[in-house]
Amino acid sequence: MTTLLFDLRFGWRQLIKTPAFTIVAVLTLALGVGVNTAIFSVVDAVMLKPLPYPHPERLVSFLETQKERGFFSMSLADLQDYSHNRTLTGIAHIGDVLRNLTGSGAPERVPGTRASGNFFDVLEMRPRIGRGFTPRDDRFGAPHVIVLGDEFWRAHFGADPNIIGKQIRMDAEPYEVIGVMPPGFVSPAQFTEQDRLEYIIPDCYDPETVNDRGTMLDEGFARLKPGVSIQQARSEISGISARLEKAYPKTNAGRVVEIEPAREKLAAGSRTALLVLLGAVGLILLIACVNVANLLLARAMRQQREIAVRIALGARRSRVMRELLVQTGALALAGCSLGVLMAWWLTQYLIHLVPVGNVPRIGEAGLSLPVLLFAFVVCGGAVLLFGLAPAWIVSGADPQLALYGSGTRQTAGSGVMRWRSWLMAAEVALSLVLLIGAGLMLKSFLMLRGVGLGFEPERVVAMDISLPDHSPQPGASHHDGSGDGAKPAVDPEAVRRLQFFTTLANRVEAIPGVEAAAFGRFPLRGHWVSSYERQDRPLKNKEGDDPNQINLDSQMVSVDYFKTLHLQITEGRPFTPDDRVGAEPVIIVNQAFEHAYYPGSSAINRRLRRTGESDWRRIVGVAADAHYYGQDRKVNPAAFYAAAQVDAYPVAIHEFAVTSALPMGKLLPAVRQAVWSIEPQQPITRVRKLSESVSESQSNQRFQMSLLVLFASLALLLAVVGIYGVVAYSVEQRTSEIGIRIALGARQSWILGMVVRQSMTFALGGIAAGLAIAWLASRSLTGLLYDVKPLDFATYTVVCLLLAAAVCAAAWLPARRASLIEPIQALRHE
Repeated sequence: MTTLLFDLRFGWRQLIKTPAFTIVAVLTLALGVGVNTAIFSVVDAVMLKPLPYPHPERLVSFLETQKERGFFSMSLADLQDYSHNRTLTGIAHIGDVLRNLTGSGAPERVPGTRASGNFFDVLEMRPRIGRGFTPRDDRFGAPHVIVLGDEFWRAHFGADPNIIGKQIRMDAEPYEVIGVMPPGFVSPAQFTEQDRLEYIIPDCYDPETVNDRGTMLDEGFARLKPGVSIQQARSEISGISARLEKAYPKTNAGRVVEIEPAREKLAAGSRTALLVLLGAVGLILLIACVNVANLLLARAMRQQREIAVRIALGARRSRVMRELLVQTGALALAGCSLGVLMAWWLTQYLIHLVPVGNVPRIGEAGLSLPVLLFAFVVCGGAVLLFGLAPAWIVSGADPQLALYGSGTRQTAGSGVMRWRSWLMAAEVALSLVLLIGAGLMLKSFLMLRGVGLGFEPERVVAMDISLPDHSPQPGASHHDGSGDGAKPAVDPEAVRRLQFFTTLANRVEAIPGVEAAAFGRFPLRGHWVSSYERQDRPLKNKEGDDPNQINLDSQMVSVDYFKTLHLQITEGRPFTPDDRVGAEPVIIVNQAFEHAYYPGSSAINRRLRRTGESDWRRIVGVAADAHYYGQDRKVNPAAFYAAAQVDAYPVAIHEFAVTSALPMGKLLPAVRQAVWSIEPQQPITRVRKLSESVSESQSNQRFQMSLLVLFASLALLLAVVGIYGVVAYSVEQRTSEIGIRIALGARQSWILGMVVRQSMTFALGGIAAGLAIAWLASRSLTGLLYDVKPLDFATYTVVCLLLAAAVCAAAWLPARRASLIEPIQALRHE
């Protein structure tokens, strides 16, 4: 112990004597450790940290999916069959809900969770005060009850301890408060939502919806029984699914259940991107370690004569290595400590930089114990590992060579130079891998930005105006239409909504500066999917043979919808005021539908109907294709309903949009006044320009691209600094040789070319190795790229040329200095 303390004190004194070396080494390590720790803190929060529920390892996602469907949900009718199993303690279903809160200050549109009656039992969570749901609470016609979130309870009800049993009004309906959740409680639906979910209400569906196997609603989760593996649960549920497919081929053909650990399912959408970023910062750490190893070699060579004297006097090689490694350990400790401080700032920056809802649980990222262990054990261990080579090389120097004069200077350092040159090549290879990854992501993002939307979002402002039901059927308003279902009857509430929005559109269009106003479902703000059949290809009666049943993205739109979005009708006509209830049922499709189902001919006057409907709808128009769900999503076949034919679609009108050149500060008050002139104090929410929604839809790709470009730039900077150091040291070692060459007539240009050429030889070797590594590593980017292949020749070529130019520039300055050496001074150089 005494010897170790002596070595530590001696090591710190040695580091203090060379402040420039120490500062550069510590900052280089801190940079590598900082970015690695920050990214690992995000990986830990998203992929490794258990979910905040009791026994989280037994919580699993439970979702049905069907061939050719782009979403996961479940049929409540199927759920009744799945509930009869021996491997799960329960299966719960949840969804999002928005309600107008009134009677507690200004009207407010508040997001929440709707859940089945066994929600709290499956989660094994209980409210802090009051009770959770019972199986009776989610029955159709049951009295309305609500469980409040802690923050919502404090913000809106002043943390009233007597809140239990009181009535609050949501969508003009009374809800009895039966519980308040503990602080920090998060619903499973909360992790991927942009807005905090403030309350939980029971999911009350009417018997028709509950028993309709064609209606796909909600997400599900379940809990494994103690001692049951997820494979056992999958096997049993798959057997039930196969029986349902055989019993109900029309609705359940191809339908399967996916059961995954809840934590893994939650992180699935972010896993690839996070692992790519973790790999990228790992390369930065390696480059930082290589740089420090080069610095340690250069410093140790300057101590070579001192070390040689000690060895000549009997010091053992192990003793010298230990001292050098203790100094490396001190550098590692200082670099890791500073890196952890840097990581704290970087983590907070990442939390605010990541697009909301794109990376679940990122808000939980921080410097936890596992993250600190990663920083000091993994990162610190990497530094010590790279410090072994310099310590081994220098401690094995021949004392006789080191004690001679300048004549042996080149000989003594030749082995070290070979090591430093190989390390330089490694830096180039690692930097190339990162640069190619960043180049691919940058090109992918530019390709994405260049995709035409099919509509013009620049001057369109969209908003939600969700009218409460005045005389609701319990549970009916929960049907979000994200699936198939029987044709709904004409609902008086649907007629009332249509009248409201028609009047509102007329009043808003009368505002000076407003070009058009419309209502319906707008791009990047949600959708619903339904199953259809074509009249000219009737369904087969043979069991399981259903080739004509097709799934279409569906929208309901007002007369001026296409005008508001500047969305072109390429064939036929748009909707007119005459397309209303009682008139001929009509529908408009998009070009993708026409190309898919009527290639080479027109879809006009063909007929469609939703599965379960009795009336056929004539196609009266074909709309241009539009990227409704983001430029990275393909355009699916779609259908548009006339909003005035309220008997045609199962979703409630709640979105309104205005095309205007007016600034938001003038437009929004005018629209709000028009709303209140019809429905006093009706809240308007989710107000956003469609151009902002388009930008937000690219935010995930922008975030990933920006970080990779940043990390690649850091890697390039570290590599350039390292290459400069290696070449500068090489020139110093060869000062006498270069002086002799100049004295014998070598021109400055020849000396310059010689130094740069030798540097480029190793750099080109590094580029070749980097290309091989990048060829393998770039495949991991496949799922993150848009319209760009992992082996994109143009990107590889540009990056190689860029890196070669950077290496040449880094070598040029010391080469230029070498070419200006005075022969007399060089020959005197020791």
